Amino acid sequence: MKKFVEEKKRQLKFKLAGPGHRLASDGAGSSSDDPNSASLNAALQRSEKQQSDQSKGSSSKQPKKIPTESSSAATTSLEEQGEKDPQQISNRIFFTCPELDDGVYPMKVWMEKARSYIQDKKTTDRVEAAILAIKTLNPENEVQFAMKVLQKYVANLINHPDEEKYKVIRLGNPNIQKLMSINGAVDFLLAIGFDYKNVSFDDENEHKEETYFVHITREDLDLNSVLGSLESVKGLSFVLDRNVKIFVPGAGGLDEEPDEFYEWTVYDMKKESKYRKNESERNKELRTRKMRGEPKIKPQAEYTFIRVRLPEGTILQATFATSEKLVDLREFLISKIPLDYNFVFVLLPAKNFEESEEYKSFLELDLYPSVTLMIKSCSEQES
Repeated sequence: MKKFVEEKKRQLKFKLAGPGHRLASDGAGSSSDDPNSASLNAALQRSEKQQSDQSKGSSSKQPKKIPTESSSAATTSLEEQGEKDPQQISNRIFFTCPELDDGVYPMKVWMEKARSYIQDKKTTDRVEAAILAIKTLNPENEVQFAMKVLQKYVANLINHPDEEKYKVIRLGNPNIQKLMSINGAVDFLLAIGFDYKNVSFDDENEHKEETYFVHITREDLDLNSVLGSLESVKGLSFVLDRNVKIFVPGAGGLDEEPDEFYEWTVYDMKKESKYRKNESERNKELRTRKMRGEPKIKPQAEYTFIRVRLPEGTILQATFATSEKLVDLREFLISKIPLDYNFVFVLLPAKNFEESEEYKSFLELDLYPSVTLMIKSCSEQES
């Protein structure tokens, strides 16, 4: 009996010791068996070490600060640092907007210009300015929601001018709470005659006060015209600029080009590492045939930097949305460089893209966040 109890204690102590690791990994490796994941984690650690060394080098030139209780905010975790990296990437992605000016800027700059433009528009037409804000400064799903709700409100005011219930909007309504979080929606309601009003009432011997939007009819405002404006006024359009660069080999060419194009940020590596780790864990699970057939959830990216190397060594670089297709790259390439032969795209070391694959998006083909492709003539491929 004594031996039995001791054995149980030993087993419990072993379980509480935590997960083990492979002897070859020196206890520092990933628990995943995927060698690609291990190499990615190693690259991530090297990148973290480089950032740490750089920060130490820069801080050594500055006087040391005495730590305080609030200094914990300065010790930002790697996860938080990674969240800042998408902003660095977005600063390399440019757009045009002919309605504002002829410049080419990152989206952050365009948003500042758009807000300034809308603010100026308010002095001449508050209704149009509000609609412009809704359709320019919000994601598409929020725009659709706002348009549906606001069109209904205006239509009710037109069709039921004498019914008080259509002139009052309770701010506690969940749909209204969602509407008020959308840029421009409250400005629109105020522009067409709604205004805040506190209403007091007694409910079960308890005095309460609630805020409503109450509509006051404006003689100088045609609601039918407002309803038409909700449909006709378009948001400002921002078009992705390809930011085309052509590099010619030789003196002053590729050798002098800073090749940040090929560098993944810590944020990119963390996303890919997390994706591979999840895939590795998922593959260890017992799953039904239906579960095994479920599509993989890939790390999302909106844009990708593509380089195409021509046979003579010239390189063309451009920016694409990941929703665009490989065939769009083909058409773009032909429009920029005269190619008098049929070709296929090749991803080294040995991936030749078939014609059917060219109708898949860059996201589906894993051609992001940056990639270099080569083109190979069909005659060269056949030989």
